[in-house]
Amino acid sequence: MARHTQLLVLLCLSIGLGACRSHSATQEASEPSRVSAARSPATTVREVERIEAATWTLAATERKPIAGDLLVRCEGDIVVDGVIEGRDRPAGDVHPDGATIRLVSRTRIIVRGTLRAGRGGDAHAGSPTVDNCHMLGGRGGDVILEAPEVLLVGAALAGDGGRSGANAAAPAGGDVIIRGQVLPDSTETRAASAGMVGGNGGGFLGTPFAGVPADGRGGNGGNVRLESWDPQRAGFSP
Repeated sequence: MARHTQLLVLLCLSIGLGACRSHSATQEASEPSRVSAARSPATTVREVERIEAATWTLAATERKPIAGDLLVRCEGDIVVDGVIEGRDRPAGDVHPDGATIRLVSRTRIIVRGTLRAGRGGDAHAGSPTVDNCHMLGGRGGDVILEAPEVLLVGAALAGDGGRSGANAAAPAGGDVIIRGQVLPDSTETRAASAGMVGGNGGGFLGTPFAGVPADGRGGNGGNVRLESWDPQRAGFSP
């Protein structure tokens, strides 16, 4: 009888430990994403249009709108005389960050047109509530140019940040990043004017709810950064 009782106790302990492990795993899986509290973890892949070519040109009469990110990588020159423009992200989108434009060339990039990254999406659609007040808006998209030589006589404009929930931190504006030697005819000395402009920081949807923790930080404005050319970072073999 004692042996049967001991086996029964061991069986109960085994079932109990198994139930605890299952409950712990469920709690861990349901932890909210850092990217957006109250937004479900993303199950879809963010759209990225990839163009791989020997050379690539966008004529002055052409306009290329992009919904997601754009990556153009060429062994030869990239020339943009037209307009590449990121569309604004919709409110409540599972991928709220604005569309980023990245042009990569092993030789040279020439921009006489306009590169305009997308604005980040607002955290949610509809009226502010306690349930959505901690959701984060999207960061502004970046403009990234990578080549041994970069000639920018047009405009490179990073995207503005979207709007976060009333009690969340506001998203940052996008950056303009040039990795390579900026040619003398470029507009690198006019970063605050028409040449290269970081995105404006985002704001909030409504006023903070009382009795609920609030962050209250406004979104940082985007930067203009000049970095060295690195072919491996750009995705080229040595």
